[in-house]
Amino acid sequence: MLYKKVLVLAPKIQLFIWRLLKNGLAVTGNLSKHIPGINDECRLCNKATETMEQFFLHCEASQAVLFASPMSLRTSMNPSITVKDYLASWLNEGGEYMKFKMGTCLYWDLWKARNNIIFNGGKFSIQGTLKEAMYWYNMQLSTDVYEVIPTEKDILQDEKDLWEPPPDNKVKINFDGAAGSKGYACSAVARDNTANFKGGPNKVLNFISAVEAETHGAHLAVDLDICKGLNDVIIDEDSLIIMNSLRYRHYQYPWRIQNYISRIKDNLHNFNSVIFRFVRNTANKVAHELAAHAATNQSSRIWLNFSPSCITQLIELEASLLA
Repeated sequence: MLYKKVLVLAPKIQLFIWRLLKNGLAVTGNLSKHIPGINDECRLCNKATETMEQFFLHCEASQAVLFASPMSLRTSMNPSITVKDYLASWLNEGGEYMKFKMGTCLYWDLWKARNNIIFNGGKFSIQGTLKEAMYWYNMQLSTDVYEVIPTEKDILQDEKDLWEPPPDNKVKINFDGAAGSKGYACSAVARDNTANFKGGPNKVLNFISAVEAETHGAHLAVDLDICKGLNDVIIDEDSLIIMNSLRYRHYQYPWRIQNYISRIKDNLHNFNSVIFRFVRNTANKVAHELAAHAATNQSSRIWLNFSPSCITQLIELEASLLA
Protein backbone atom coordinates (compact mmCIF):
# COMPACT_ATOMS: atom_id res chain seq x y z
CA MET A 1 0.00 0.00 0.00
CA LEU A 2 2.93 2.35 0.67
CA TYR A 3 3.92 2.12 -3.00
CA LYS A 4 0.53 3.48 -4.09
CA LYS A 5 0.82 6.36 -1.63
CA VAL A 6 4.24 7.50 -2.87
CA LEU A 7 2.94 7.72 -6.43
CA VAL A 8 1.98 11.31 -5.61
CA LEU A 9 5.75 12.03 -5.67
CA ALA A 10 8.13 12.47 -8.59
CA PRO A 11 10.17 9.26 -9.20
CA LYS A 12 13.46 10.74 -7.95
CA ILE A 13 11.78 11.83 -4.71
CA GLN A 14 10.30 8.34 -4.32
CA LEU A 15 13.83 6.92 -4.44
CA PHE A 16 15.06 9.58 -2.03
CA ILE A 17 12.32 8.74 0.51
CA TRP A 18 13.07 5.02 0.23
CA ARG A 19 16.74 5.73 1.04
CA LEU A 20 15.73 8.04 3.88
CA LEU A 21 13.49 5.37 5.43
CA LYS A 22 16.31 2.83 5.13
CA ASN A 23 18.82 5.24 6.72
CA GLY A 24 20.72 5.08 3.44
CA LEU A 25 21.51 8.77 2.98
CA ALA A 26 25.17 9.72 3.16
CA VAL A 27 24.95 11.96 6.23
CA THR A 28 28.43 12.75 7.52
CA GLY A 29 27.68 11.22 10.92
CA ASN A 30 27.40 7.84 9.18
CA LEU A 31 30.35 8.44 6.86
CA SER A 32 32.66 9.31 9.77
CA LYS A 33 32.20 5.80 11.13
CA HIS A 34 33.90 4.44 8.03
CA ILE A 35 36.17 7.30 6.94
CA PRO A 36 38.46 8.50 9.74
CA GLY A 37 39.08 12.24 9.99
CA ILE A 38 36.10 13.34 7.91
CA ASN A 39 34.34 16.54 8.92
CA ASP A 40 31.04 15.29 10.35
CA GLU A 41 29.44 18.68 11.00
CA CYS A 42 26.05 19.56 9.51
CA ARG A 43 26.73 21.50 6.31
CA LEU A 44 23.81 23.87 6.85
CA CYS A 45 24.32 25.02 10.43
CA ASN A 46 27.85 23.78 11.25
CA LYS A 47 26.79 23.30 14.87
CA ALA A 48 26.31 19.57 15.36
CA THR A 49 27.16 16.15 13.98
CA GLU A 50 25.06 15.53 10.90
CA THR A 51 22.60 12.68 11.39
CA MET A 52 19.22 12.01 9.84
CA GLU A 53 17.26 13.49 12.75
CA GLN A 54 19.68 16.39 13.24
CA PHE A 55 19.67 17.43 9.60
CA PHE A 56 15.96 17.16 8.81
CA LEU A 57 14.51 18.14 12.20
CA HIS A 58 16.99 19.86 14.53
CA CYS A 59 19.27 21.87 12.22
CA GLU A 60 18.38 25.57 12.59
CA ALA A 61 18.45 26.12 8.82
CA SER A 62 16.13 23.16 8.18
CA GLN A 63 13.78 24.31 10.94
CA ALA A 64 13.59 27.77 9.33
CA VAL A 65 12.59 26.25 5.98
CA LEU A 66 9.98 23.93 7.51
CA PHE A 67 8.43 26.75 9.53
CA ALA A 68 8.42 29.19 6.57
CA SER A 69 6.74 26.60 4.34
CA PRO A 70 2.93 26.30 3.94
CA MET A 71 3.07 23.58 6.61
CA SER A 72 4.35 26.04 9.27
CA LEU A 73 6.03 23.02 10.88
CA ARG A 74 7.73 23.66 14.25
CA THR A 75 9.94 20.62 14.79
CA SER A 76 11.59 22.25 17.81
CA MET A 77 8.30 21.89 19.72
CA ASN A 78 8.50 18.07 19.61
CA PRO A 79 12.21 17.09 19.83
CA SER A 80 11.44 13.43 20.51
CA ILE A 81 9.54 12.89 17.24
CA THR A 82 11.62 11.28 14.48
CA VAL A 83 11.64 11.77 10.72
CA LYS A 84 9.87 8.43 10.32
CA ASP A 85 7.22 9.54 12.83
CA TYR A 86 6.46 12.65 10.76
CA LEU A 87 6.27 10.65 7.53
CA ALA A 88 3.95 8.11 9.16
CA SER A 89 1.63 10.80 10.53
CA TRP A 90 1.38 12.48 7.12
CA LEU A 91 0.60 9.17 5.44
CA ASN A 92 -2.04 8.30 8.04
CA GLU A 93 -3.99 11.47 7.22
CA GLY A 94 -5.05 9.84 3.96
CA GLY A 95 -7.02 11.72 1.34
CA GLU A 96 -4.78 13.09 -1.40
CA TYR A 97 -1.68 12.81 0.83
CA MET A 98 -0.91 16.48 0.31
CA LYS A 99 0.92 16.89 3.64
CA PHE A 100 3.01 13.85 2.80
CA LYS A 101 3.83 15.30 -0.59
CA MET A 102 4.71 18.74 0.79
CA GLY A 103 6.83 17.35 3.62
CA THR A 104 8.81 15.01 1.39
CA CYS A 105 9.42 17.74 -1.19
CA LEU A 106 10.79 19.97 1.58
CA TYR A 107 13.08 17.17 2.79
CA TRP A 108 14.20 16.50 -0.77
CA ASP A 109 15.17 20.10 -1.44
CA LEU A 110 16.89 20.52 1.90
CA TRP A 111 19.01 17.52 0.94
CA LYS A 112 19.68 19.00 -2.50
CA ALA A 113 20.70 22.33 -0.93
CA ARG A 114 23.09 20.49 1.37
CA ASN A 115 24.67 18.61 -1.54
CA ASN A 116 25.00 21.82 -3.52
CA ILE A 117 27.08 23.27 -0.69
CA ILE A 118 29.33 20.20 -0.49
CA PHE A 119 29.88 19.48 -4.17
CA ASN A 120 29.45 22.89 -5.83
CA GLY A 121 30.44 25.33 -3.11
CA GLY A 122 26.96 26.80 -3.23
CA LYS A 123 25.23 28.93 -0.60
CA PHE A 124 22.12 28.06 1.35
CA SER A 125 18.96 30.11 0.73
CA ILE A 126 15.71 29.62 2.59
CA GLN A 127 13.81 31.36 -0.20
CA GLY A 128 15.51 29.33 -2.93
CA THR A 129 14.88 26.05 -1.12
CA LEU A 130 11.18 26.86 -0.68
CA LYS A 131 10.86 27.85 -4.33
CA GLU A 132 12.39 24.57 -5.48
CA ALA A 133 10.24 22.55 -3.08
CA MET A 134 7.07 24.23 -4.35
CA TYR A 135 8.10 23.41 -7.91
CA TRP A 136 8.28 19.70 -7.09
CA TYR A 137 5.13 19.85 -4.99
CA ASN A 138 3.07 21.39 -7.78
CA MET A 139 4.38 19.00 -10.41
CA GLN A 140 1.53 16.76 -11.61
CA LEU A 141 -0.74 18.15 -8.90
CA SER A 142 -4.38 17.76 -9.83
CA THR A 143 -6.07 21.12 -10.27
CA ASP A 144 -9.29 19.92 -8.66
CA VAL A 145 -7.81 19.03 -5.27
CA TYR A 146 -9.42 22.07 -3.68
CA GLU A 147 -12.65 22.12 -5.64
CA VAL A 148 -15.75 22.25 -3.46
CA ILE A 149 -19.14 21.92 -5.15
CA PRO A 150 -21.39 24.63 -3.65
CA THR A 151 -24.69 23.48 -2.24
CA GLU A 152 -27.96 25.00 -3.41
CA LYS A 153 -28.28 26.73 -0.03
CA ASP A 154 -24.86 28.37 -0.44
CA ILE A 155 -25.69 29.71 -3.89
CA LEU A 156 -29.17 30.99 -3.09
CA GLN A 157 -28.09 32.61 0.14
CA ASP A 158 -25.43 35.04 -1.07
CA GLU A 159 -24.60 34.81 -4.75
CA LYS A 160 -24.72 38.16 -6.58
CA ASP A 161 -24.21 38.80 -10.30
CA LEU A 162 -23.18 42.47 -10.02
CA TRP A 163 -21.42 44.56 -7.42
CA GLU A 164 -23.85 46.11 -4.96
CA PRO A 165 -23.12 48.94 -2.50
CA PRO A 166 -23.21 48.25 1.24
CA PRO A 167 -25.74 49.84 3.62
CA ASP A 168 -25.07 53.41 4.75
CA ASN A 169 -23.24 52.43 7.93
CA LYS A 170 -20.93 49.83 6.39
CA VAL A 171 -18.01 49.56 3.96
CA LYS A 172 -17.68 46.72 1.46
CA ILE A 173 -14.34 45.06 0.71
CA ASN A 174 -13.87 42.84 -2.33
CA PHE A 175 -10.75 40.70 -2.54
CA ASP A 176 -9.34 38.28 -5.10
CA GLY A 177 -6.27 36.51 -6.39
CA ALA A 178 -4.95 36.42 -9.96
CA ALA A 179 -2.31 34.55 -11.91
CA GLY A 180 0.13 36.00 -14.42
CA SER A 181 3.01 34.64 -16.46
CA LYS A 182 5.39 35.45 -13.58
CA GLY A 183 3.30 34.17 -10.68
CA TYR A 184 0.35 35.01 -8.47
CA ALA A 185 -0.87 38.21 -6.82
CA CYS A 186 -3.80 39.29 -4.65
CA SER A 187 -5.70 42.47 -3.89
CA ALA A 188 -8.47 44.04 -1.83
CA VAL A 189 -10.68 47.03 -2.71
CA ALA A 190 -12.86 48.99 -0.27
CA ARG A 191 -15.89 51.06 -1.35
CA ASP A 192 -18.65 52.82 0.56
CA ASN A 193 -22.42 52.98 -0.04
CA THR A 194 -21.95 55.52 -2.86
CA ALA A 195 -19.37 53.30 -4.58
CA ASN A 196 -16.54 55.68 -3.69
CA PHE A 197 -13.08 54.15 -3.43
CA LYS A 198 -11.92 53.96 0.22
CA GLY A 199 -8.59 52.18 -0.20
CA GLY A 200 -6.97 49.15 -1.75
CA PRO A 201 -3.68 47.25 -1.71
CA ASN A 202 -2.29 44.67 -4.11
CA LYS A 203 0.56 42.29 -3.44
CA VAL A 204 2.84 40.03 -5.50
CA LEU A 205 3.13 36.50 -4.09
CA ASN A 206 5.77 33.78 -4.40
CA PHE A 207 5.75 30.01 -3.79
CA ILE A 208 2.00 29.82 -3.75
CA SER A 209 -1.11 28.24 -5.29
CA ALA A 210 -4.38 29.77 -6.50
CA VAL A 211 -6.30 29.01 -3.31
CA GLU A 212 -3.48 30.48 -1.21
CA ALA A 213 -3.42 33.62 -3.36
CA GLU A 214 -7.11 34.20 -2.68
CA THR A 215 -6.58 33.55 1.03
CA HIS A 216 -3.83 36.17 1.05
CA GLY A 217 -6.39 38.48 -0.55
CA ALA A 218 -8.70 37.90 2.40
CA HIS A 219 -5.84 38.74 4.74
CA LEU A 220 -5.23 41.97 2.80
CA ALA A 221 -8.92 42.83 3.12
CA VAL A 222 -8.91 42.44 6.90
CA ASP A 223 -5.61 44.35 7.23
CA LEU A 224 -7.05 47.17 5.10
CA ASP A 225 -10.10 47.37 7.35
CA ILE A 226 -7.89 47.66 10.42
CA CYS A 227 -5.62 50.24 8.75
CA LYS A 228 -8.61 52.41 7.84
CA GLY A 229 -10.22 52.04 11.26
CA LEU A 230 -13.38 50.46 9.86
CA ASN A 231 -15.72 48.83 12.36
CA ASP A 232 -18.60 47.40 10.32
CA VAL A 233 -17.69 45.71 7.05
CA ILE A 234 -18.98 43.35 4.38
CA ILE A 235 -16.33 41.21 2.66
CA ASP A 236 -17.15 39.71 -0.74
CA GLU A 237 -15.22 37.08 -2.73
CA ASP A 238 -15.95 34.67 -5.58
CA SER A 239 -14.26 31.64 -3.97
CA LEU A 240 -16.71 29.44 -2.08
CA ILE A 241 -13.80 27.63 -0.43
CA ILE A 242 -12.45 30.80 1.15
CA MET A 243 -15.87 32.12 2.13
CA ASN A 244 -16.92 28.87 3.79
CA SER A 245 -13.52 28.62 5.50
CA LEU A 246 -14.11 32.03 7.08
CA ARG A 247 -17.83 31.64 7.78
CA TYR A 248 -18.14 28.15 9.24
CA ARG A 249 -16.24 27.03 12.31
CA HIS A 250 -16.17 23.34 11.43
CA TYR A 251 -15.70 23.65 7.68
CA GLN A 252 -12.95 21.32 6.44
CA TYR A 253 -10.79 23.69 4.43
CA PRO A 254 -7.50 22.74 2.68
CA TRP A 255 -4.60 22.31 5.09
CA ARG A 256 -2.43 24.62 2.96
CA ILE A 257 -4.49 27.63 4.03
CA GLN A 258 -5.07 26.67 7.68
CA ASN A 259 -2.39 29.03 8.97
CA TYR A 260 -3.71 31.97 6.90
CA ILE A 261 -7.35 31.37 7.88
CA SER A 262 -6.38 31.22 11.55
CA ARG A 263 -4.54 34.55 11.29
CA ILE A 264 -7.55 36.19 9.64
CA LYS A 265 -9.97 34.89 12.28
CA ASP A 266 -7.63 36.07 15.05
CA ASN A 267 -8.02 39.64 13.74
CA LEU A 268 -11.82 39.66 13.57
CA HIS A 269 -12.11 40.83 17.18
CA ASN A 270 -11.07 44.29 15.89
CA PHE A 271 -14.53 44.81 14.33
CA ASN A 272 -18.04 45.37 15.58
CA SER A 273 -19.42 43.27 12.73
CA VAL A 274 -18.01 41.38 9.74
CA ILE A 275 -20.16 39.69 7.10
CA PHE A 276 -18.54 37.31 4.59
CA ARG A 277 -20.47 36.79 1.35
CA PHE A 278 -19.95 34.61 -1.70
CA VAL A 279 -20.52 36.40 -5.04
CA ARG A 280 -20.06 35.60 -8.72
CA ASN A 281 -16.82 36.69 -10.38
CA THR A 282 -18.84 39.28 -12.33
CA ALA A 283 -19.46 41.03 -9.01
CA ASN A 284 -15.76 40.88 -8.13
CA LYS A 285 -14.22 42.42 -11.25
CA VAL A 286 -12.50 45.41 -9.60
CA ALA A 287 -10.59 43.32 -7.07
CA HIS A 288 -9.60 40.82 -9.75
CA GLU A 289 -8.35 43.58 -12.05
CA LEU A 290 -6.19 45.09 -9.31
CA ALA A 291 -4.72 41.66 -8.48
CA ALA A 292 -4.08 40.96 -12.19
CA HIS A 293 -2.29 44.32 -12.46
CA ALA A 294 0.12 43.27 -9.70
CA ALA A 295 0.65 39.82 -11.22
CA THR A 296 1.45 41.31 -14.64
CA ASN A 297 3.69 44.13 -13.45
CA GLN A 298 5.23 42.30 -10.48
CA SER A 299 4.72 45.28 -8.22
CA SER A 300 2.98 45.67 -4.86
CA ARG A 301 1.39 48.88 -3.61
CA ILE A 302 -1.34 50.33 -1.41
CA TRP A 303 -3.71 53.19 -2.31
CA LEU A 304 -5.53 54.80 0.64
CA ASN A 305 -7.24 57.84 -0.89
CA PHE A 306 -7.42 57.67 -4.70
CA SER A 307 -8.02 54.59 -6.86
CA PRO A 308 -5.25 53.43 -9.21
CA SER A 309 -5.80 54.16 -12.88
CA CYS A 310 -6.05 50.46 -13.75
CA ILE A 311 -9.42 50.16 -11.96
CA THR A 312 -10.78 53.75 -12.01
CA GLN A 313 -12.93 53.30 -15.13
CA LEU A 314 -14.30 49.99 -13.89
CA ILE A 315 -15.28 51.56 -10.56
CA GLU A 316 -17.02 54.41 -12.38
CA LEU A 317 -18.82 51.95 -14.66
CA GLU A 318 -20.13 49.91 -11.75
CA ALA A 319 -21.20 53.11 -9.96
CA SER A 320 -23.13 54.23 -13.04
CA LEU A 321 -25.05 50.96 -13.10
CA LEU A 322 -26.42 51.75 -9.65
CA ALA A 323 -28.23 54.90 -10.85
